[in-house]
Amino acid sequence: MSTQGFTFTRKTFSDIEDFIADVKDSKRKVQMGIDLLVRAMIMTTKGLAQQKSAGPIAPRRRSNPALAFRIPVQRITGEYFAGWTQRRVGHGHWILYNDSAEAWLIEHGIYQRVRRPILKMSFLGMLRFIQSTRTADRFLEWVIAPRRSAKGQFQSFHTRVMNTSSLGGMSGPTGNLP
Repeated sequence: MSTQGFTFTRKTFSDIEDFIADVKDSKRKVQMGIDLLVRAMIMTTKGLAQQKSAGPIAPRRRSNPALAFRIPVQRITGEYFAGWTQRRVGHGHWILYNDSAEAWLIEHGIYQRVRRPILKMSFLGMLRFIQSTRTADRFLEWVIAPRRSAKGQFQSFHTRVMNTSSLGGMSGPTGNLP
């Protein structure tokens, strides 16, 4: 019995971008597209984290010193590999974490004194992956957008995202108005 998974390709991100461009007149559908886009980014990061966590299985649950400090991380109990979880916090807001006991020890290098930041490296890998898609432009525009308005008032992330030019017709006029 074989299980088939799915993969995220550049075409997946292009299709999501096309969907957002097609429904730019409906705020609700754009939010749904953005939520889908962020979820795809989180799931790509999760896949990369699991890839870096899928090291050789330790015999009799004992660490092999030759494999102790390497990436992919050696699997002693398997909980670190299986512990990667994504959770939706809100619209377009997802978090990825590992709640296994050894996750904190591996990420911060406790006991072994060698830090292996798997989540950070996976996030950077996801950014490198989307760099070659149109999603990179949207992501950069959201991150670089100023947090304060011209009047000095703080703008929420939602306000900054909805006012970007990458949403096409949904953004209002820019520049100085007469």
